[in-house]
Formats: sequence, C-alpha cells, structure tokens
Amino acid sequence: MTRWEYASILVDAPASKTTLDDLGAQGWELVSVLQGHTSSQILYVFKRPLTTDPVLAAGSV
Repeated sequence: MTRWEYASILVDAPASKTTLDDLGAQGWELVSVLQGHTSSQILYVFKRPLTTDPVLAAGSV
C-alpha cells in the first residue's frame, strides 16, 4: 500500500507555472486548489509517495 506525505501552500495570488513545475520536479502532485468565499487567498494541496516508511524507520513493526 502506498503511503503519502502531504504539503500545502497558502498564497495571495495564483501560483506561477514555474512554481508548480518546480514542485512537480520534486515529486509533488497537485491534488486540490481551494479559495475562500470571503478571501482572495488560495490554498494549494500536494501529495507525493513517501520514500521511506516512517514506522519502519522508527523501528516499530
């Protein structure tokens, strides 16, 4: 089963193509874009597969 890590970015203007391309090159996949009803801020949510399992890395099984 794939385990994921998530990241979010809250900005006041739309993200540039360069920013999104850079995040994609780092393995991040854009999964959601949200804008508030009363705010001009935009929330971008990304995910990417974990490269190491944090449970196994901690020695717990």
